Amino acid sequence: MRFILIMAFAAIPAALCGQSWNGQERSPDFGPQLSGEVFNFQLIARGSQYHYADWLRGDVLLYSGQVSTNHQLRYNGYRDAVVWLHPESMQEIRLDIRLVQGFTLYGPRQDTMVYERIRTSDGHFFAERLHKGKHNLFVYRKVEQTGEVIERAGNALHARAILEARPAYYLIDRQGNDHRLRRINRRSLLGAFPEQRRELRQLLRSHRASIGNEAQLVRAVSLIDDWMKQQGL
Repeated sequence: MRFILIMAFAAIPAALCGQSWNGQERSPDFGPQLSGEVFNFQLIARGSQYHYADWLRGDVLLYSGQVSTNHQLRYNGYRDAVVWLHPESMQEIRLDIRLVQGFTLYGPRQDTMVYERIRTSDGHFFAERLHKGKHNLFVYRKVEQTGEVIERAGNALHARAILEARPAYYLIDRQGNDHRLRRINRRSLLGAFPEQRRELRQLLRSHRASIGNEAQLVRAVSLIDDWMKQQGL
């Protein structure tokens, strides 16, 4: 694999230079350097290595505090890798994770996905932030190999990996303490708040807050955060 160091050009109007992104300074037109390696991400498999298969426009936040903007990016959940499509060579570059604090992807429906490098009791990885508050809710868009199948092509046999999305959800408080939600349900969420379990169960019932999917989980965490602010907790 070849290691490369390439100057990233931030294709933004001059009037935007110096504006903040999550409290950080945007880079000027000649932006900060992105570094990484040319990487072959091809894998014979059923299923995708990516949560979003298409390339999306995005920005990269470096640990230096600078933001390099307007790149074609993908997140590879199988390898926990931020992949940059180089605009001239069209090669896929695996960015150096030692330099990347986070990144933002802009979806086709004007949705914005913010990823941060987080540290948990299960390890450290890039995770999408679903809720920001007293308790931040993250999802690690993990892809795992769950098996393989043998397929025949002519007289030859080929092994094909089976890939499946296995998202993992984490609540992280302001002190950096994390709690993994083993399932998306009320019992798993309330397990993160043993001292307020009874009050929070009543809170969710009063708002008829079912928890069976990701959107409902985000709403429930938001309700809990608002209640804790009101209680001064």
